[in-house]
Amino acid sequence: MGTVLTVVAGIGSLAFTGVATYYGALASQDQLEQSREDSEREARSQAMQVSFWFEGAGTARPVLHVMNRSPDPVNGAVVRFQLRIFAKEESQHDTMASVAIRFDALPPCSLQTIETGQLRIRTHSQNEPSKLPSRPMYVTEPFLAFGDRDGRIWARFNGRLVTARETDKYKPPYHGVEVTLTGAPEETPAPDCGDDSGK
Repeated sequence: MGTVLTVVAGIGSLAFTGVATYYGALASQDQLEQSREDSEREARSQAMQVSFWFEGAGTARPVLHVMNRSPDPVNGAVVRFQLRIFAKEESQHDTMASVAIRFDALPPCSLQTIETGQLRIRTHSQNEPSKLPSRPMYVTEPFLAFGDRDGRIWARFNGRLVTARETDKYKPPYHGVEVTLTGAPEETPAPDCGDDSGK
């Protein structure tokens, strides 16, 4: 009888150990996933506070805004987009323009504003760039790439925040005449500095 009790007790002990090991493994897995999520959230924390958008994208004077809500500078930001400038007459073709605006840095808690009047267009028949025509124009394929405080490269496109590895996947092709920026953007304080909810 004592031997039977010993065997049963031994089996019960093994079963308890197995259950404890199983739940211990589950707990470790949960902790690992939580740690990974925390790490990813921390990696994205500054990037989530960088955004850009256009006002009046279908008018003759669209305005570009680039915002850094974080308390750290953003390095090497580039905004690219296509401008479709509607023809003056129906018999003419619309003009497609490729725009690239580069910032050495976006200062902490800052909002950069660029008016269309600051852009200059250079067609194949022009020696010197000129102002954009005062005709309706439409912004397409807007894309923002930038580096965070840790040197990671991020991009915003079509409402998504993606990493450098995904950038080529989402970066659209650009074509058309060259458009350049004259003067400096208007810089004002960014509202809600430190807010990572985005625009």
